[in-house]
Amino acid sequence: MHTILRPPAVRAAFFLLIVLLICIAGCSLRDAAVPAAAAPGGEPNGTPPHAIQNVRYVDSVGTNFLFRGAHPVAERNGTDAVFDVAALKAAIKNASADAGKELPANYTLVDISLLWPDNPDDNNRERAIIRAEDAFFSSRPDTGRLRLWPMYGTELSPQDPAVAPYREYLADNLGNWLPDPLVSRVETVREYLEDPAAEGVNGPVVVYVHCFGGCDRTGELIGAYSLQYLNMTWEEARDENGRHCRPDRAYDGANCNALQWYGLWLNRSGGRPLDWDADPPCYRPGA
Repeated sequence: MHTILRPPAVRAAFFLLIVLLICIAGCSLRDAAVPAAAAPGGEPNGTPPHAIQNVRYVDSVGTNFLFRGAHPVAERNGTDAVFDVAALKAAIKNASADAGKELPANYTLVDISLLWPDNPDDNNRERAIIRAEDAFFSSRPDTGRLRLWPMYGTELSPQDPAVAPYREYLADNLGNWLPDPLVSRVETVREYLEDPAAEGVNGPVVVYVHCFGGCDRTGELIGAYSLQYLNMTWEEARDENGRHCRPDRAYDGANCNALQWYGLWLNRSGGRPLDWDADPPCYRPGA
């Protein structure tokens, strides 16, 4: 026996069907939007995850590690810069794996920033990055510490013929005139690796040295460290720094001058046979 629906019942059933279809469509659209708004590893509104550039393994002593790279701060339009510790640790982990090294599960992070708080050419961009780094470690002292070591290099080239009569004297007294205390800073970086307790840090320690892009200022400090403790030749240190610059960018100028002076200082103080005046003295694309 068939049941015949009267007109009011037909209208009610049709109305309920429309409501049900609208609900199903709305739920489907809502669920489809979730991955785009908060994709795994991403950020709200589909913003791609922040990645720290140019991070490379340099050296290690026991469970203490040294890395170099670009600045570790996420800069977002319209928002304050934020130290991205998660992205930095991910980049360090990847760099250690690329080098065939295994990081300790837990470590103290020593952030050595070579940025300029007084940089007149970047609309206080570097100052904002420094503030973000300082704010993070001030609020999370258990995580590690910030060391602000602005690096300026020198316009005085050791290859300048006018310097020749005074070159050896200047090299012997490098710590008295070079704007960057390069000799002592290299020794301090090594101390973090050999005996972090002497620097007031509990090991294991990961030291991360950076400027803005990880090329010039970082190249000065890490280049000097590599000459001293990795027994690199001048050409090896110069070319390694070149690999950390953009393909169209030379590694020369004030920071390379300072690194050359450090190489000459090693000649004079330790008898290292470094060809600090090799041609070309600093890295240039295609040279």
